[in-house]
Amino acid sequence: MNNLVSVIIPCYNSATTVGETIDSVLTQTYPNIEIILVNDGSPDNMDEVISSYLKKDNIKYVKQENKGLSGARNSGAKLARGKYFLFLDSDDLIDSTYIEKCVHVFDNQENVKVVYSNGWMFGAVNKKWKFTEYNFRELMMMNTIHASAMMRSEDFIRVGMYDEKLKIYEDWNLWISILKEGGGVVLLPELLFYYRKHEDKSSLTDLREKNQSYERENRQRVYDNHKDTYLKEFGTEIDMLEEICIQYRKIERYKRKASKWYRRLFRF
Repeated sequence: MNNLVSVIIPCYNSATTVGETIDSVLTQTYPNIEIILVNDGSPDNMDEVISSYLKKDNIKYVKQENKGLSGARNSGAKLARGKYFLFLDSDDLIDSTYIEKCVHVFDNQENVKVVYSNGWMFGAVNKKWKFTEYNFRELMMMNTIHASAMMRSEDFIRVGMYDEKLKIYEDWNLWISILKEGGGVVLLPELLFYYRKHEDKSSLTDLREKNQSYERENRQRVYDNHKDTYLKEFGTEIDMLEEICIQYRKIERYKRKASKWYRRLFRF
């Protein structure tokens, strides 16, 4: 039995890319998919671009006043009927086998709650985007799962969907909510997710991370949402701070090594 997969695509200021995103879903090898497009008050010609797709029976289109990314995703989820949910930004793409491979994992491993894959960055930057194997403690420190991982719809509903007060880190908050009580996570080794980087840093993620006050406020909200879990994992807030410092020092060492290698490479 091929369980229904709901692919929810929030659309805002992305008329030039959303068609390519939809096409990447329509060409999936998995046969039972519905696509829910949410026009989140987009000021561009989104209606015109999407109109040609609305003849297909498996595509729904809803328009609303701007609620932000989390609000748009939640609106789409409320219309979705699938056993599995996949949220896809309207400037990103997925490989034609991505959904089939994710569903195969869920169908064969009942304890799994999240499935995702390695990916590519493309556009202004072209490189592989590889993730480390899942570890919940590391997830508590920083988001290690991309936003277009697949999940069970029942888990998404159980944790209260996306936190609409978060302007960034909404996916990080969601993964912590779903996984803090346990459950498996599978990282597919193939490069099946395509994350678009724009020349002007106008990808949906880049736009939201430009505002540093958002970054601080939203990180604090993630912590507040899961304070008991943070204290359980790290013992005390001091222990957690020490762990953050350790991770920061690792990053700084890597940056110094990379800089030294770069200077050697281009030494005249």
